[in-house]
Amino acid sequence: MRIGLGFLAVAIIGAFTPTKWFYSQQSDCNFPIYVSNVNNFHTEIMVPVTNRVFDWQQHLNLEQLGRSAERYEYLSFGWGDRQFFMNAAFDPISIFDVLFIPGPSVMHVWGRVQPKLNSESDIEIRKVNLSESQYAKLAQFINNSFDRSVDNKVTYLRQGLYSDSGFYNAKGTYSALRTCNAWTAEALRIADVNTPVWTALAPAVMKQIDCNCNRSSINSHLASK
Repeated sequence: MRIGLGFLAVAIIGAFTPTKWFYSQQSDCNFPIYVSNVNNFHTEIMVPVTNRVFDWQQHLNLEQLGRSAERYEYLSFGWGDRQFFMNAAFDPISIFDVLFIPGPSVMHVWGRVQPKLNSESDIEIRKVNLSESQYAKLAQFINNSFDRSVDNKVTYLRQGLYSDSGFYNAKGTYSALRTCNAWTAEALRIADVNTPVWTALAPAVMKQIDCNCNRSSINSHLASK
């Protein structure tokens, strides 16, 4: 009992404790990304289909995601347990398996138009501005999360959870120690975006999101648009 309460206390403290308290400010934060939280359970990262740093069309066949590929402005990436994610299995046995039996992972890619902040009842969306170097690190991390074939091609598995999404083979093993939200936090941390010490829960990741961009430079950039 005491061990359980102690673990719960450590987890709560970790969820509310940021990994960084101080940042060196950067000024060239002109690369916006979005982080989404679905039903306080699963987080994904949305990035532009293309910009001067990274073009996802060179790595993914967007037509595999749906018939409206030409309309996609953003791609949302989510990493997770293959069986649980692809089968959308939310029964008690499946939940137990995904938490306590490590298994292979899968990448969920969702083609989207311009995100609308907090407009969807079951999805919370937060915007984060990055510098060019931060964005490059984030894009490379996401790209390296795909498990590729011998000819360095990503492997499309089947349609995803939505009409404009698909599942792909991914690297890594899913477990209670490395969840979908932990993957999101890893990606954000590489881009110098603040994350909690304990990253298993979606609300904890969303609460700590912050970056080292100078706020005045962001406002100046937006004003010039």
